[in-house]
Amino acid sequence: MDIGFFSIGGRAVYYDPKDTQANWFGGAQVRVNPFKYLSFEGSADYREQEAAGTTIHTYPVQVSALIYPLGHSRLAPFLLGGGGWYYTTVKLDLEARGMVKRVPNSRPQLVKLV
Repeated sequence: MDIGFFSIGGRAVYYDPKDTQANWFGGAQVRVNPFKYLSFEGSADYREQEAAGTTIHTYPVQVSALIYPLGHSRLAPFLLGGGGWYYTTVKLDLEARGMVKRVPNSRPQLVKLV
């Protein structure tokens, strides 16, 4: 069965955190099939949450390898392994209103009045 070398598509993610309201979010994924028994997949999503005057932007990123013991066939069970990372930014209420700005490259993070 020929499944092609490369595929790309959209994703829908339902996220239900304890502290804020549940919602649907979107993303994209890419799959590369270089071998009959091995594929690689990457995905990235986007979420935005509002909690107590703070805006939180989260970008979950995942990379996986899929091993197909029977090869790519119509019925193709697979083993999956990989890792994930979360890139998160937090915008404080005063920052969102333009009253403070972050000082770039400061450790610990510093803010200044505008």
